[in-house]
Amino acid sequence: MMPKNHLFISVISTGALYPFWGTKSALAFGLANFFIDLDHYIEYVLVSGKSDLKGMFLLHEEAIKDFKGLLGLNIFHTIECYTIVFLFSFLWHPVCYFILGGLFFHHICDEIDLVRAGYPFARAFSFLEYFIRRPHCKTVKDIYNNHFLRNKRI
Repeated sequence: MMPKNHLFISVISTGALYPFWGTKSALAFGLANFFIDLDHYIEYVLVSGKSDLKGMFLLHEEAIKDFKGLLGLNIFHTIECYTIVFLFSFLWHPVCYFILGGLFFHHICDEIDLVRAGYPFARAFSFLEYFIRRPHCKTVKDIYNNHFLRNKRI
């Protein structure tokens, strides 16, 4: 899903939840729903060593074209991240439940898009799954090396 679509869904869901949950909880849900995708930027920086947003979006577009056989690891979309946020809700502040809800809501929207595209397992659900499947799949780093370095697009 494109960032503008995620932003739209975050704003609409936050607005819809505000009357029921109040400002703090609805805002936590909406911000988590949108900012979960920072892991795409982190992945781009780690793969390319660059920090420009344009390059990240170009790499993301190329990955979408080449979903077949792709395995991505987006750290904020993993069971490990969700577990940490869940634990924070006990150890730190209950608002983390709403952050967790925003993360899950976003992930469900992403999965619906991946299922529609025919690639429901293009993203690893955990670090363990990623390291088990990685030797048999192409990764975002492979796409970067094959398409971008060769064609000098970034």
